[in-house]
Amino acid sequence: MATIMIVMLPETGHLNPTYKLAKALKRRGHRVCYSSAPDYETEIREHGLEFIPFFTEAPQEEPLAADLANGAEDFSCDRGLSVGRLTDNQACDVLAQTQRFNELVVEYRPDLFIVDMYTPVIALMAHRAGVQSVFLNTSLNAFDDYGGATAFEPVLKIPELVLCPQELDLPRPSQGRRRFYLGPSIDLDKAGGDFPWQRIRKDKPLIYCSLGTQSRFFEAESRILIQSVIGAMWARQDWQAVIATGARMNPNSFSEVHVNTVLVSRAPQLEILKRASLMITHGGLGSVKECIHFGVPMIVFPGVGDQPHNATRVVHHGLGARGDIRKVSIEVVQSLIDKVDKNPMFKSRVEAMSRKFKEIEAEDKGTRIIEKILAALAARDKNRLKVG
Repeated sequence: MATIMIVMLPETGHLNPTYKLAKALKRRGHRVCYSSAPDYETEIREHGLEFIPFFTEAPQEEPLAADLANGAEDFSCDRGLSVGRLTDNQACDVLAQTQRFNELVVEYRPDLFIVDMYTPVIALMAHRAGVQSVFLNTSLNAFDDYGGATAFEPVLKIPELVLCPQELDLPRPSQGRRRFYLGPSIDLDKAGGDFPWQRIRKDKPLIYCSLGTQSRFFEAESRILIQSVIGAMWARQDWQAVIATGARMNPNSFSEVHVNTVLVSRAPQLEILKRASLMITHGGLGSVKECIHFGVPMIVFPGVGDQPHNATRVVHHGLGARGDIRKVSIEVVQSLIDKVDKNPMFKSRVEAMSRKFKEIEAEDKGTRIIEKILAALAARDKNRLKVG
C-alpha cells in the first residue's frame, strides 16, 4: 500500500471537505498523513488521521475591505502560499524555503502528494523532489480562473480532483488539463457538538443562518445581516430560526431576539440541516453542498473568494435566491424568505440535485482515481528498474 501525504491550505473550509476521501483511502490500507499547521492537529487526529506539522507559520490573511466597499464581484484575502496573488518572484522565494519539505520527503518517503489547488507551491516542491502530486480543489473555480503565475508551469498539467459533482458547476470550456469531478465529499460522521435541542419545536419550519469561518473578512456586514434575520423573524412567528454567529461575534451582543430564534456561536450544521426548511448562507461550497445533500433551498449572501461564483451557481440551477450583503435589511431578508418559501420549484430542484449528489457519492470516484494514479506510478517505477 502507498504512503499519501495531504497538504491543504490551513483553513477549516479547505480541510473539512478532504476528510471523507482521506478516511476512505485509509480504509483501503494506505498510510494517509496530513501535513498542516499545528492549530489543526487535534482536529485531524480526531478524524483518526496522522498529523505532521508543516505550516509552522500560517499564511497571512488580510481582509480586502476596500474591495467589499467598492462592490467588487470577487474578492479574497492574500495568502503567502496561495495561487490568488502569488507573483513569480514570490513563488521562487517560497520555493527557496524547502528544507522542511525535503526533510518530510526523506523521512516519510511519500508515494503521492495530494495538494490544495490554492497552494501550488507545494506541488512545485514535490516536483523538485521527484514525487508525483495531484491537485485537490475544494472549490469549483479552476486554476486558470486565478491567472496563476508562470512559475507554476511545471505543475499545470497534473491531475486536478474537484470535490464536487460537475452537475453544480456552470458550463465552462475545456480546461486543457486533467480535471476530474468527484462526489460532494460530505463527511456525515462529523461530530455534532452541544446544542439546545429542547428549544427546537417539531411543529414549526426551521430557518438556519450561518455565514461560515470567512465572515471575519466582512464582519460588519455579517453583523447587520444577522440582526436583519433576527428582525425578520418577528414577522415570521410561524417559523423558527437557528443563527450561528461565529466565534468572533457574541450571541448576547444582538438585540431584540424573539423567542422563536436561537443564537449560538457554533451549531452542529449537519444535524440542523436535517431539520431545516431553508438556509441563509455565505455561499461557501461546503455549506452549499450540505444544503443540497439534505434538500434545503438557500438564500445566499456571498462575501469573499469563490462565494459570489457559488451564489451564481445556486441561482443558475434554481436552488435558491441571492442577496447583496452590502444592501441588507429586515425587509430584504423578509422578501427573500417569501420568495423561496412561496415557490415550490426551489425545493423540487434542490431535491433533484440531492438525489444526483448521492448517486455520485456512492461511486467513490476519488479513491478509484487516486489508486489508478498510484498503480501507474508503480508500473513506471518497475519499468525504470528493468531498464536500469
